[in-house]
Amino acid sequence: MKVLKPLNLLRDIRHIHLICRILGLAPYTINTNYVSEEITVDYSIKNNFIASVWSIISTVLLLISNVLLIIHNITYLLNVSATEYVNEFICIPLFTTIAFLALVTNLTINKNKVAEFVNAISQIDNKLNKLNNIPPQVICYKSTPDPDIFIFTLVFVPFYVYDVWVWIIGDIFYKNIAFRYSHVIDLAFILHFCSCLCKCTEEIVSPCLMIPQLRNLLGEICGAARILNSLHGPLILLELLKIFLMIIGNITSLVFMLHSRCFDKALSFILWKLLAIVELVYIVVTCHVTVNKLNKLNHIIHNTLLSRHPLSADMFYQTTAFLHQISTCGLEFMACYLFKLDFTFLCNILASFVTYAVILVQYK
Repeated sequence: MKVLKPLNLLRDIRHIHLICRILGLAPYTINTNYVSEEITVDYSIKNNFIASVWSIISTVLLLISNVLLIIHNITYLLNVSATEYVNEFICIPLFTTIAFLALVTNLTINKNKVAEFVNAISQIDNKLNKLNNIPPQVICYKSTPDPDIFIFTLVFVPFYVYDVWVWIIGDIFYKNIAFRYSHVIDLAFILHFCSCLCKCTEEIVSPCLMIPQLRNLLGEICGAARILNSLHGPLILLELLKIFLMIIGNITSLVFMLHSRCFDKALSFILWKLLAIVELVYIVVTCHVTVNKLNKLNHIIHNTLLSRHPLSADMFYQTTAFLHQISTCGLEFMACYLFKLDFTFLCNILASFVTYAVILVQYK
């Protein structure tokens, strides 16, 4: 039997939040007071002792492993090719660096921003529930599985199998462990970012909402998007840089393998290139689709203006003011405020990869 379900955007991402907590990315708890309808973020070490200690330990271990990895690579600096240099000296350290920065920022400077974002999302929840006349006391049951968990598991199944095989043959070192753990943290960070993006505009397009309420709600959503940009923008920029270098390095390696007729590690390079492309597409498409939901709302408002039914003077004013707000609200997601994450960016960067591959194939 189905029950009336209130909107709870934070509860809908609880699974990926739990993964981030296990990995040390979320050394805090989100507490909900159902009486006062307040949601608070608790960063106190007393109430999050295990999560805080694990986050600190993970940060220290990643810092040590990154230093050891750099020292290890310096000894082979003069004996590697250009593609190996990109992979071993840039891409792999970037994995551990991004994971390290994600852990450090969530422990320190992101505390206030996380609280602001949680508060903004809870305000959106409350307003949507009130506008839909849903009482806050109704318990929400999650009936569908979280797709982020499925993606997280599916991506890492082949890597888990590979790690077990490497462990069986006895060829595993500290850098392999640090690299895989960093990779898990990076993907968890990406999924958490994209989950928050999806929830920002999850229920804004609703036929039961009136124009004044929509205008107020849109302001809240744009505010939540700005907080999310400042919260994750720098790390998203590093993620995109890492993905770009991974794809360029793997394309170069595959082309040189094609010329030399040596395909020892071709499958590995192909898998890493596919994974990097999937991560890139997942980030950009999520950002683009989230912003595009406003276009759907824009069409609804335009249809209201163009409808045959006459509008009152107040309704006409509210509608035109709302259209102006949509065009100027600035709901956009950027990588450290340098460029927008949309289909134009995705097409440009994929076209650059194809162009680079074509030029490299013709070069001998």
